[in-house]
Amino acid sequence: LTRASSSAVVNGELKTSVTRKYTEKEEIYISLVFNKHVTATGVSVKLNNGEIVDLAVKTTNIEGSKDYYLTGIYEVGANEESAENLRIDSIVSGKVVDSLNNIIDTNALNASLVKANFENIDDSQEIEIDSKAPYITEISSSKLDGWYTVGAIIPITVTFSEAVEFITAPTLNLSLAGDETAVASYVSGSGKGVWIFNYEVKNGENTGDSSKDLSYLKAASITGEIRDLAGTIKNGNCLVETIPAENFAGKKIGIDTTDPAALILKGVLSKKQVDDSIVEVDVKNGKSYGGNNGTDFVSVSCNGGQESGAAFYVTKNGEVCGDDWVENFDSVQCKPNDGEILTYTVKAKQRDKAGNISPDASITFTIDNSLPVLESITTTHSNGTCTTGARIPLILKFNKRVEVTGTISVTLNAEDKSGNPKVLPISPTSTTSEIVKTVYEVAEGDITTEVLNVSTLTGVIKDELGNPLNLGEAASLSTATNLAATKQITIDTTPPELVSITTTAADGWYKAGDVIIVTLTFNEDVKVGETEDVKVGETKEMLTLEMSNGASAKYQSGKGQVMNFIYTVADGNATTSQNLKVSKIFSGGITDMAGNEWDKTIADSINFTGKSIGIDTKINDNIAITVGGENPDGKVYLGTQTVNF
Repeated sequence: LTRASSSAVVNGELKTSVTRKYTEKEEIYISLVFNKHVTATGVSVKLNNGEIVDLAVKTTNIEGSKDYYLTGIYEVGANEESAENLRIDSIVSGKVVDSLNNIIDTNALNASLVKANFENIDDSQEIEIDSKAPYITEISSSKLDGWYTVGAIIPITVTFSEAVEFITAPTLNLSLAGDETAVASYVSGSGKGVWIFNYEVKNGENTGDSSKDLSYLKAASITGEIRDLAGTIKNGNCLVETIPAENFAGKKIGIDTTDPAALILKGVLSKKQVDDSIVEVDVKNGKSYGGNNGTDFVSVSCNGGQESGAAFYVTKNGEVCGDDWVENFDSVQCKPNDGEILTYTVKAKQRDKAGNISPDASITFTIDNSLPVLESITTTHSNGTCTTGARIPLILKFNKRVEVTGTISVTLNAEDKSGNPKVLPISPTSTTSEIVKTVYEVAEGDITTEVLNVSTLTGVIKDELGNPLNLGEAASLSTATNLAATKQITIDTTPPELVSITTTAADGWYKAGDVIIVTLTFNEDVKVGETEDVKVGETKEMLTLEMSNGASAKYQSGKGQVMNFIYTVADGNATTSQNLKVSKIFSGGITDMAGNEWDKTIADSINFTGKSIGIDTKINDNIAITVGGENPDGKVYLGTQTVNF
């Protein structure tokens, strides 16, 4: 018998069928292989990840070897990992005895174990422990800081604690303003520790108002199943708690897809006066302004959060003035020439920091350097001839609103009783209007020799922009604009005159029943009472003449300057000689067309001038004639019979 004197030698082995990473609840076989038969009690080994594994003697032949070994099973627990390939670090407890009952020294075994770990185990057998769940270490973006709107692509980098891969397609959920969210789509990175997502901004997505810089893009969660290379699976939603609170740290990426409100434009027209002072006038309501003194220009300002992002578009009389949509527009020269009217339209829109553009705002105003124009002189009075007391309103209409700054004189072609032209003053006004009015009140003795018209205008008016019109110098009183172009009015305050009284009857004597037509001729057209004619047989306001013999002649016909009366000789009418005349008017009245009444004066010099007409209706004295006769008895009788002639 030979006593074995050499100590047992141990080889440490990690027995597993697959070289890879192991995760929670997976088993790894651990063996201590000796060069001789051994028995062991309570042997435990410590792995280089700090885990303790209990071993027991196994007598199973391994791959044809006749060596014996101790073996145990290492079940990976939660949240365990190895910094390097898994190895047996040391035997930490237990008793090992060989077949001769020699107690094997643990230190010696550990020494040979270290050598075995490094020399006897195939380096290609890489076994790692990783049962810790992956987590997110950083979320950021390569996009430059700033505000972005619809269509912008924002790449987002998600960095994990280790290489991970997805089982189901992931998405990155982003937090916007309030409860709003957005989704970034997966691009690449599965199997690596850094994944890339792209976020395309859609309409209605906002983190806040770009004019206020209130909030920025944040990540909320990842959807889908994700696992590390050891196979530790994480539902993406479970990664929410691993997202750093300060994700996108140091980045200021804002989302704003809301168009800014339309600007409110307040245009200012600055007029450089003679004394170089500046008068600023609000043109917000599209008012017009004059530009007769010096250089005028338009400056535009706007309210709103982004004046620096405002762009302006100016047209002058419909044509673009300068460049289209000029940012930071300040002013444009717009001095009109004499008599010129410039119409300006200023449009503006605002672009916010994200690039959203507001609706157009616009104002339109004019710079008017044109003089007022008298368009017409009219009246509301009816056509016809007017007499004393008539009120004729005169209406001067201009092409724009004007103000009477001094006294205006309107001279008519009518004359007063002294032969002087009628002049109507118009006093200064405190307001502006397109209409300037005055009234011509006809006075006794006024007259026109032709249709009423305005002969001259004097004085100065100004439009509301200050453009002056010297009425005396203006060629405003044309035939087309003057009063007579639309109205036919004459002035007559002189009563009509009777020119002649005559008849067509022949000279001689007239008896009862004879008719004599008496004709009155006036120096102008006349009418009877309120009508232009009175017919024979009318009884109301019957116009009659008294003849010199006391008889009456009734109005028969006629108008204008001639009126006819009929005198029918009646019994008892008589004249002492052939001197018949008209003595007076009995009833009714005769006026000219203006209403001036004839005073019924009848001059003898015009009364039946050159006529010799007498009236005799008396019967001659009776003449007695004696007639002889014979009675039936044959006797002759004498007697008388009166015969009237």
